[in-house]
Amino acid sequence: MESRLRKLEEAVFGDGQPLVQQKAPKRVALSQLSRSELLGNGQKKVALIIGYSELVLRESPVSLPFVRSQWTAAKFKGKCDAKLLERAIIDGLVRDPDSNNLYDLTREGEDFVNDVLAEYEQDRKGAGGK
Repeated sequence: MESRLRKLEEAVFGDGQPLVQQKAPKRVALSQLSRSELLGNGQKKVALIIGYSELVLRESPVSLPFVRSQWTAAKFKGKCDAKLLERAIIDGLVRDPDSNNLYDLTREGEDFVNDVLAEYEQDRKGAGGK
């Protein structure tokens, strides 16, 4: 009884922390995003990998070996060629800000990856929230 009363008092007069902790949102897998219809070419796939790392995993910047390993994790067909990364830079989706072979997204790249994430969420909600 005493502990229940203490918990109630802490909830009412304490630091305002809820007694029940909220669950963290479930993180989407890269392989789920790789099914997007917005991924029309290899450079967009590279941008998605870099964007996934930056926006979902909160790890940025990334190297080409990391992009190659994530290409396989995303279950993309074929190989991740360095030319795709070069094209993503030329297309303005990705940048190498310090010229040290570590890459992150441009604003245009962020917009593109956010579109892919929004498409995934819309599809997920349309499929009954699975």
